[in-house]
Amino acid sequence: LKLDDIDGLKEYFKHILMDAKYVNNMFLLNSYIKNFPPLYGLLLSKLVYAEKNGITFNINVCSEISIGDVSLPDFCRIIGVLLDNALEAAAESEKKVMELDISKSNNGINIKIINTFSGNIDLNKIFDLGFTTKKEHTGYGLYEVGKLLKKYDKMTLKTDVSEETFTQNLFIKR
Repeated sequence: LKLDDIDGLKEYFKHILMDAKYVNNMFLLNSYIKNFPPLYGLLLSKLVYAEKNGITFNINVCSEISIGDVSLPDFCRIIGVLLDNALEAAAESEKKVMELDISKSNNGINIKIINTFSGNIDLNKIFDLGFTTKKEHTGYGLYEVGKLLKKYDKMTLKTDVSEETFTQNLFIKR
């Protein structure tokens, strides 16, 4: 301020905001997900990845996690694939933004992952074995998610695409 360095001040403020978001995300992880260590660890690793790749990763958790009769490895595999895909797509986009919302409803839990992306996405093919929009990828992740979802009557995944955002909405009924 004394030097009247507005650009320097903006840069400093940007770093302060990033630190505040990280602390905010850590508080949410600690307060709502501390009783669910597998998801806690998974989200912590994804936060680190986002930070290293310049992705703004907003986490909004409004309830504790309950997955009913869904096996823990299956749940973690599904969430891991969805988060990885969202992070990779956000990293390649201009805005580099991702959001995770976890909320409870009367009859279950809703986990929504939203990310920015660039390019085109064919929703009719994303769950096909071998389909990928990324170089050096196998196209196996969402195919595996589709197989896992078929194992559980109480779990559904809805996928939406708009001009700039891709949304995966996982619902687990009680």
